[in-house]
Amino acid sequence: MIDEIKTKLKVLEGNDYEEMKSKDFENLVCDLLKNIGEIKRQVWVNDRGDGRRGKIDLVIKKENEKVGVEIDRISPRKKSIFKLNQLQNMTGLLLIVRSPFSLLDISK
Repeated sequence: MIDEIKTKLKVLEGNDYEEMKSKDFENLVCDLLKNIGEIKRQVWVNDRGDGRRGKIDLVIKKENEKVGVEIDRISPRKKSIFKLNQLQNMTGLLLIVRSPFSLLDISK
């Protein structure tokens, strides 16, 4: 499924989404991925790296596969990577940077 997600998001390559609000960009990503599987938004994790609870932007589930997706603005944040690594039983972990767009596969 992770390759399917990457393929769907290729249409965003070469673009800069700095001017787009984060919620609008998240909606765009969800719209592109809606036919892949069930998308859960703003999924809680117990620790975001500072001992406090936090949220993962997206978790996508299809059959026995689950992929966590975190979206950052300008560069990958340590907090985002830490949060993704808090997810259990994932088959993939992706980090999206929107300005300029890039997609990082940080799967274990």
